[in-house]
Amino acid sequence: TPPAAATATAPPAPAPAAPLPATPPEKAPDK
Repeated sequence: TPPAAATATAPPAPAPAAPLPATPPEKAPDK
């Protein structure tokens, strides 16, 4: 079993969750 499988099993939730709140449209300047 290659170590790559362990990475694939890891939940990719925290990854996409970071960029989402990182650029909130509500916080964006209304300029």
